[in-house]
Amino acid sequence: MSETNKRVLFINDVGFQYGAGLAQLRQIQSFLLMGYDVAALCWSSGDNVESRIPFTPVEGTGNWLGITSLVYLCQESGVSSENIVNLVVCEADFLCPDLIIIGNIYGAKWPTILVSALEKLDCPVITYMHDCYWFTGRCAYTGNCTRYNIGCNHECPTWQDYPVLEPQLIFDEWLLRRKMFCGEQGMPPVQLGESNPPDFYRKFRD
Repeated sequence: MSETNKRVLFINDVGFQYGAGLAQLRQIQSFLLMGYDVAALCWSSGDNVESRIPFTPVEGTGNWLGITSLVYLCQESGVSSENIVNLVVCEADFLCPDLIIIGNIYGAKWPTILVSALEKLDCPVITYMHDCYWFTGRCAYTGNCTRYNIGCNHECPTWQDYPVLEPQLIFDEWLLRRKMFCGEQGMPPVQLGESNPPDFYRKFRD
């Protein structure tokens, strides 16, 4: 893909906050350095990190288009999962991206199906993994549990840990991820760091 006049859209839950947010910031700066125009959508961006650090690299030739918070899109405010998905997709479409990179969204409690819905915008969609969330039924860190190999389900021993998910919903979430990422037509995930088990990626691409 040529860098000229191309636009990349990053989507995540809490902007540039915490470790995953800082990793996204570094990714954005890399694209700016390569000459891409970059925008971002998130649920809640927190404080204005752009005012506290040099955001655009000195030698960057791309344009930073800013980050938009969609803090009103949460189920606690009475917004349905369907409306959350539709509105995030509309916001993304408005920005006319040539590439979408979606990171953690579980902090926003946005539905997993959002990832597949974004593919309807007719541009490549890539997920990046800071942890194991995209390949389990609900958890971000598996510890010694390898149930993701055969199917996370209601027997999940940590369902009450963050991010919480009722046991009866876990298998459907695991199955949805299998459908999204497995096989030749599976969506490409990118792993950052070494937080996942060595066989994690390979098993879910078979």
